[in-house]
Amino acid sequence: MPPRPEKSAPVLPATLDRPSCSPTPTPSYESPADDTCFTTEPDQFGLYRVYPRKPFHEPDDGLAIENACDEPNRAVSGDRDSNQRQKRFGSPTTSTQATLSPFAPLSNATSFRLLDWFYGGSRQKSQIELTSLVENVLRADDYSKEDAATFSFSHETALLDAADSTSPFANETIWKRSTIKILLPCERHKFSSEDEAPKLRIRNVRHRSLVEVMRTAAKDESAKLWHNTPFKMFWKPTPESLPQRIISELYNADAFLEEHDKISKLPAHLPSDPPTPKPVENAVFAIMIWSDSTHLTNFGDASMWPIYLYPGNQSKYPRGRPTQHSAHHVAYIPSVITINFIVCRLLTK
Repeated sequence: MPPRPEKSAPVLPATLDRPSCSPTPTPSYESPADDTCFTTEPDQFGLYRVYPRKPFHEPDDGLAIENACDEPNRAVSGDRDSNQRQKRFGSPTTSTQATLSPFAPLSNATSFRLLDWFYGGSRQKSQIELTSLVENVLRADDYSKEDAATFSFSHETALLDAADSTSPFANETIWKRSTIKILLPCERHKFSSEDEAPKLRIRNVRHRSLVEVMRTAAKDESAKLWHNTPFKMFWKPTPESLPQRIISELYNADAFLEEHDKISKLPAHLPSDPPTPKPVENAVFAIMIWSDSTHLTNFGDASMWPIYLYPGNQSKYPRGRPTQHSAHHVAYIPSVITINFIVCRLLTK
């Protein structure tokens, strides 16, 4: 670790020996011939950046401490926190939910009032309960004799059991169900091709479209702080020291620089919406995939295995904030019973 600076930062010369735009120590990135490197001024710690070209947007300008961490005593709006969390699960928007019936998933208001009376109040029916039935159900403005004539207790309770409006899975246009096949390795068995190997079918795997997840993430408010132009960062604490390459984020690593170089050579896209005639620059959307088992309860062994996506264009500091909800859920892997060699032998017969 480098030594911490004194109270006053060291005075740096007006000019520094600038490293070349190609990555060090391996030539894994080469700028296009018509590109000119843009080098920032060193900060008080001797850190500076080398861009392949001048960036259109610098998201780190004007950042405050609250953008990088969550303070224990800092209040977060409950509505904002809830909305951010729902977006990561692909939940329907408020406008979509507003189009649903206020009595959903029940068929109508009459069914709702009948079940509300049946499940509410005392289990031992009395004069008070009978009065409640008359006042709150039969005399209600939205009570319908026609709906009561077709009322089915089993049908309405089945609708309740099958529906969960708070679950993101309620919207089948966002979350899909698919059956996947897993090739099974079998001890002491060889196959000429993968097609001949036994396959285990896993049903009801819930997943979202990666393209839709990326679009949702790019439209989020947090995308304003994304780094779409990569750079190399160097540290030169004193005028005599040689510049040292610092890699602290995905967007200042060689892999990001290589991909940015490729797409920078592609023609720019013209926006379809006027009045913005300027071309839209090409940018890398870095995908960072995680997956681990998550314990769901304090008691018992209920668990799930989610797959979630983090935007690599976002700094690790806001990405690590719990209130940022940066993880976008992509899929859920169902639990699979351990397959032993006996099952594999049965499948190969």
